[in-house]
Amino acid sequence: MDNETKLCKFCKRENYVDNSKCLHCGRFFPSEGTREPESAPTVKRPEAAIQVEHLKLIPVIILLISLFLPWLSWFVVRLTAFDIADFFNMAARMSGRSTLSMVLIQILIYMIPVGCGIFIFRSLTNRSIKTTGIVTGILPILVFLLVISQPTAILRMVSIGFLLALLSGIALISISVKE
Repeated sequence: MDNETKLCKFCKRENYVDNSKCLHCGRFFPSEGTREPESAPTVKRPEAAIQVEHLKLIPVIILLISLFLPWLSWFVVRLTAFDIADFFNMAARMSGRSTLSMVLIQILIYMIPVGCGIFIFRSLTNRSIKTTGIVTGILPILVFLLVISQPTAILRMVSIGFLLALLSGIALISISVKE
């Protein structure tokens, strides 16, 4: 090392002698005749706090799983969420008319996994999950309200997937509101 450079004590890389802070790590060099500043204490999150943050993902994972479980059961026919969306789309095409609720059901069902993906991404990158969680939690509730508004006795056909979606939607809303 020649006289024109000095080593940073933090990152051990060379810098110009005239620099007041390291070009590489951005920390300040102690000035001549002054006491060397102490490095900022590192704040470590306890492992328990990290595990609690990951517990927020449980309702979203259950909601995703519920999309592949039967939402409606009628004798031997079992329809998942995606089957319901396709069923309403096909029914609208066959009848020659599509009601607003049929179109909304299809859109909302396909928005659920998108909302879950955004929620997971925002949660894992330590971003705010409040709005995403509330919107994603409301989606299965809206689907339920739109499905029961159809002129059939559909409540008797509701199955475990639909119930899990509703419960995980409510849990997701409550977790997000507390954020």
